[in-house]
Amino acid sequence: MSHWNDFPSRPITGSRTRVMAAYRCPDHLSPAEYHAKMEAQLEKITAHSIKYYLWIPNDTLDAKLREPAFPEPDPMVVLSAETENEERMTEVLPHPEFKDHMRDAIRDLHLHIESSVFFANVVTKIEKEE
Repeated sequence: MSHWNDFPSRPITGSRTRVMAAYRCPDHLSPAEYHAKMEAQLEKITAHSIKYYLWIPNDTLDAKLREPAFPEPDPMVVLSAETENEERMTEVLPHPEFKDHMRDAIRDLHLHIESSVFFANVVTKIEKEE
């Protein structure tokens, strides 16, 4: 049986599969604490198998967004995790070690509360000039 993160690390190009997630920061953690804990958890989960990006919203446009009546934003992080294709993602997700790490993340970071997670296929298209 293979280890869940034994997959060789390699660049991801062309069409790929992504997991996109917006996670609300739990009330007991500051956004900075939440980001640090999320980053540490992601290092365990994604070692050598999934490439990820983690974004923390800033307040640069908060005042402008409130002008047309958008609500005050909740503290959150946005995650994009990607693999080269859907098959690669499905190799990792059911692995027992990966599931254990996810259970820990859900327990410790409240990933299941007021969050949104979905899969998306990214297709690179190049427009040719005629």
